[in-house]
Amino acid sequence: MKPTKPEFRQRVKSGEVLLATMLSLFRNPRWGEILADLDFDFIAIDTEHTPYSWSEVADLVTALTGHGLPSIVRIPRPSWHYVTKVFDAGAYGVLAPYCETVDEAKEVVRAARWRPLKGKFVERVMDEATFPSEATKTHLQEYNAGHVVIIGIESVPAVENLENILDVGDIDAVFVGPADLSTSMGLPRQYDRPEFDKMVRHIIEVCHKRHVPVAANFAPLEQSVKWAGEGISLVIHSVDFRVLREAYHRELVEILVAAGRETEQASREIEREI
Repeated sequence: MKPTKPEFRQRVKSGEVLLATMLSLFRNPRWGEILADLDFDFIAIDTEHTPYSWSEVADLVTALTGHGLPSIVRIPRPSWHYVTKVFDAGAYGVLAPYCETVDEAKEVVRAARWRPLKGKFVERVMDEATFPSEATKTHLQEYNAGHVVIIGIESVPAVENLENILDVGDIDAVFVGPADLSTSMGLPRQYDRPEFDKMVRHIIEVCHKRHVPVAANFAPLEQSVKWAGEGISLVIHSVDFRVLREAYHRELVEILVAAGRETEQASREIEREI
């Protein structure tokens, strides 16, 4: 059963563990039907690292929504222009990557909560809670009801500024980008290092004290499993091409072994890219 946007936002804010994956290559809207057969609570669509056009994003959002799957779109950067495009396409939420400053977070929040208001008027809303009229306030609240706002905390400076970023308010969740965060720490993709573990736990602790859920996108299964039980409630597991490649790899290895073909393909592990 398809949730309304306010219903889905409430689930996100509740801290309930919700499962998702990231789409980066799949473009055919029929993937909505396939994904709907699985136990996903929502689907993330990546436009930060992929060549998706906005028409393709809109088609995927519509297809997923038609199958009862809320969509959250990761935008290229924290800009109001991208945020409004996401919601104009019908998505349930936006994931703004690599936010390090209060101004970046405010730009995302004001676009998600008060679109299409812009410029000085939206600045007055954010800074003074002053609207052009009560009718405008009511209209904008209804027009943007249920939008999920997720802010990416993906670097050491972002973690150091996390409290101030959360002070912006109206942030539904914080996203840990493990590849970017570990690289910023000088430990690229070394997710088993105690320093990385400590950093993620610090983010979780700060956010939970402010009643803000935490999301993350890990590719290694063991990492998704670990953090799903350690305080990350929005578990965006892996990415489409990696899951497909690993599934083919496992099945091809089984066939090769049965056929007596001991090859490099049958003995190696798939290289992890995320």
